[in-house]
Amino acid sequence: MDRLTCNSGLVLFFCAAFFGQAADAAAPYSAADLYAFQGTPYAVAGGQVGGAWGGAPALWTADGALHNLNSPGEFSGAVYGIGGIFQVGFVNQDAALWQGSASGGWLNLGSATSFTYSAATAIGGTAPNQVIVGYGSPGNGNVAVMWSGAYFATVTGLNGVHYSSSEALGTDGVHQVGWGTDAAGKHALMWAGSADSVIDLTPANIPGFTNAEAFGVQGQQQVGELLDAQNKTNAVVWSGSAASAIDLQPLNLTGILESVAVATNGTQQVGWGDNGTPGAAPSALLWSGSADSVVDLQSLLNPAEFVSSQAYSIDADGNVFGIATDTSGQEHAIEWQAVPEPAGLGVLVLAGMMLRRTKGSV
Repeated sequence: MDRLTCNSGLVLFFCAAFFGQAADAAAPYSAADLYAFQGTPYAVAGGQVGGAWGGAPALWTADGALHNLNSPGEFSGAVYGIGGIFQVGFVNQDAALWQGSASGGWLNLGSATSFTYSAATAIGGTAPNQVIVGYGSPGNGNVAVMWSGAYFATVTGLNGVHYSSSEALGTDGVHQVGWGTDAAGKHALMWAGSADSVIDLTPANIPGFTNAEAFGVQGQQQVGELLDAQNKTNAVVWSGSAASAIDLQPLNLTGILESVAVATNGTQQVGWGDNGTPGAAPSALLWSGSADSVVDLQSLLNPAEFVSSQAYSIDADGNVFGIATDTSGQEHAIEWQAVPEPAGLGVLVLAGMMLRRTKGSV
């Protein structure tokens, strides 16, 4: 016989240990309530929450502290994106960059443009080559914009001549993603630093969906949503082309009739889904490249405490960051931690292989 079978002696011991441990292993993710906060969240990454508090830009850090990013003389603003030590968004009418506090002031990204209004939506890449994306208004619609170079002083318009309006919503420092509109509708777009580099990701291979938006990119992967004529949304993942689109809408989760993916680490995708009705409570979702790979992260929260959740980002190790709302309406920063492989599991598998080889001549 040349197969390992659980029938006697030492082989039985290893099989019992292996399968017993597999059966008792923890779920692939465990949820941690980081802290409670009050405000409107727009970005969550690495335990930080960015958004608005009292109409002003705000940052909540991993210790739960609130940092009001408003400086004297400012009136309104919000944080829309987080990248390491930096936060991006807008102040009054201008795109803005902060570094964790108001005391250090803020970099006015809009001052280098001719826009009447601008906002930064995301920052990506590795210092000193980070890139910021967003949009600006020349007075008639928005146009996608990228800030790069020293002190982010180089402003590049990404709209080109193909689209009447556009916005850039995500970047990994190399590529930028977002959407653009023309007479045919809304298109998910990807750029590589210039308007001429644009790729239309809107798929033709998924029946019923003619519009799309892209929200996140990392490496060779992009994520977003598909929209049908009734604005029903399905989460989607691409690998650089319209033809590569994979519909992530879960088919095996009761009550999840619409979904969106907002971030990827290049392998996994995160976002949320709900039943499609106005005001429906969302559930945070995690995928690994296909609809049937979906993990309902909401199910890992205490159902007596949390009634909804959304996943905003995922790091290289697979840890997911987002928010959850409790029964009183209080928002909480949440980390869904990737559970490492149980210690010794690889050894057991190796031992089984060795036993299989030993018995191969029997």
